[in-house]
Amino acid sequence: MPEQKTGLVITAHPGDFVWRAGGAIALHAKKGYRVKIVCMSFGERGESQFAWKEAGATLEKVKAGRKDETERAAALLGAEIEFFDCGDYPLKLTEQHFDRMVDIYRELNPSFVLTHALEDPYNFDHPNAAHFAQETRVVAQAMGHKPDTKYKYSAPPVFLFEPHQPEMCNYKPTSSSRSTRCGRPNTKPSRSWPRRNICGAITSALHSTAASRAHAIPACQ
Repeated sequence: MPEQKTGLVITAHPGDFVWRAGGAIALHAKKGYRVKIVCMSFGERGESQFAWKEAGATLEKVKAGRKDETERAAALLGAEIEFFDCGDYPLKLTEQHFDRMVDIYRELNPSFVLTHALEDPYNFDHPNAAHFAQETRVVAQAMGHKPDTKYKYSAPPVFLFEPHQPEMCNYKPTSSSRSTRCGRPNTKPSRSWPRRNICGAITSALHSTAASRAHAIPACQ
């Protein structure tokens, strides 16, 4: 039996993978890929405005609610998910997060990576997550990093979500010649769905599958 192909999605907040890459995730899961989402945070500060307006809201309650709906969203798209719980606004990534990300690259050996654009003047969590994703991608190749670890890994091509406000960004792809944008066309994103219900956005995300197909990832065909 041929080895199952895999894909890795690295996202700062839960809402990002839904409306920036939901179609691409669903498409590759349907093709038989094992797709893993690494979510840096629960979006408990910056993506949870509605939750904070509810009576008796606490950080623990908001995080628990976001975790539940995010896990259901990932399942609907056909992906597995792991949370780093590093907080948001701002992200606070540690050495432990770094080492775990390297381990995930080596364990999964993904065929491709989807992550944020390297520039986003409206949300600094996004480029921080992108730099983290690409730095750990390279470090995972270094035999001197955890030299006693056995792994089969080749650094995968990186593809970028649309930026937060694409018409305001001086977009530049990564230095890799194989890197490019992935997902929907570069138009201003819609925010018509409520942040407090990520699963409610899945229908819209799945509608973007056709667009994702039109912008299919070359390395994954």
